[in-house]
Amino acid sequence: MRTKPYSPMMWRIEIGRYVLHKLACAGLAYFTLMLLLNVLHSFVLDNHNEPLIILPLSPEQWIYGYIMIATILGDIIYSKFHTLLKMSLAFLYTILGFLTGFFLFINEVVGHPWLIGVMGMGSILLFYASTIAIPRESLATPLMAWLIPIITWVLL
Repeated sequence: MRTKPYSPMMWRIEIGRYVLHKLACAGLAYFTLMLLLNVLHSFVLDNHNEPLIILPLSPEQWIYGYIMIATILGDIIYSKFHTLLKMSLAFLYTILGFLTGFFLFINEVVGHPWLIGVMGMGSILLFYASTIAIPRESLATPLMAWLIPIITWVLL
């Protein structure tokens, strides 16, 4: 795959669009994850009738800190080695999501790294679904990037 010859100013604009699209996808994934966690919070109880902690991090740290960085890493790997790998981006994201969740909490005494790895797979697939749902050059992109996370944080 050949890269387009861009001037330095166009590279900045293209990188800005890429980052804004990633933030919009993270905003939609954060909103969906918060809805799921609020629904599951009342159904998942431990032995003492207390809500079980599903994710040892806050959802903001999980989506914006780890899952978004894993998707950027997946985009880098896919753009450099897509002819060698012969796999889809969704499969690569799934592998990276599991590895992110698993190796992030492998030394935790309380946590279950396999369960968090599956949570990482689900979160990164939410992120991938939001990349499909949000067009890259749309007016909804800034809305999803900035307004939806603020509304989610206030309401949920």
